[in-house]
Amino acid sequence: MKNFLFLLFLIPFSLFSKDVIEESEYCKTNWTIGTIECTGESAEEPVRYNAKRASVTIARRNLLEYTEGVKIDSSTTVKDGMLKSDIITSSVIGTVNGAQVISNKYNSSDKYATAVIKIDLGKDLLKSILRNDKLTKMNSDEFKFFTNIFNTQLNAKEVYTTNEKETINKLIKDFKETDNKSAKEFLEKIIEEFDTTLYSGILIDARELKDMEIALNLKLVNTYGEEIYPSNLTKKTNFIEKNGVSVALDLDINDARNNARVLNVPYEIKAVSTFKNKKSDLVISNEDIEKLNPYNMLLKQAKIIVVVPKSRK
Repeated sequence: MKNFLFLLFLIPFSLFSKDVIEESEYCKTNWTIGTIECTGESAEEPVRYNAKRASVTIARRNLLEYTEGVKIDSSTTVKDGMLKSDIITSSVIGTVNGAQVISNKYNSSDKYATAVIKIDLGKDLLKSILRNDKLTKMNSDEFKFFTNIFNTQLNAKEVYTTNEKETINKLIKDFKETDNKSAKEFLEKIIEEFDTTLYSGILIDARELKDMEIALNLKLVNTYGEEIYPSNLTKKTNFIEKNGVSVALDLDINDARNNARVLNVPYEIKAVSTFKNKKSDLVISNEDIEKLNPYNMLLKQAKIIVVVPKSRK
């Protein structure tokens, strides 16, 4: 009976959803919306309160074990980070203990409870790892470990949106009148990026890469494995505020074209392969990299979606 109920819980997501989902026995990651959900089931317990409390405890234990296996990039898991840093260990455990309880139901007939808890990949997990106050407390080895993984600056440049274009133009006019040359040139460069960006995002078609593995920091690299994105182009908060992943993910290319992250006019390119044994590093041809050069603004704003294969090895 218990196993049957659990299967019913999974079927809607597995059969009818186009979201990119990975599942284990008790947990699942929805990489598209950026969440992890885990279940916990108590032993037989006639007291409802005790059963429901036990089910949440077990769900948290399942969540911690599952979260440790989440890939940060091609070669690093959350557990690797926890082994490297006590600060990260306490952050991850704190995130798990603070997981939202979605449901906690008591089965009066069989005398057990089943809880479902959830965390966000971005606002909960990634934020707990990459908060500036956490990073600044690390020793030099710990700090190097995490900044190398994400290759992002703690105080990266701001990203400007099209809504701010009119304001920037007004500032340029003011700088011209006051003969502030350096500031004027800086703002003119921002406007030039607006005007040369004909597309609303970048779509990477990786449907043929059956060996790819999803990670929080999924990277775009050239044929030599050199990182093109995210590199230091974008602020880490861009990932936290979106789905917790460096790119958006979808199974259907038509859905991907209309994803809010890339709006409805994305520039489309194909991923050639994964890079050697780094299965979360997607190789982009040198020709396509050249074509991406005018669209740095889109990279800075993390307006990228990857269409993944429906079945992966």
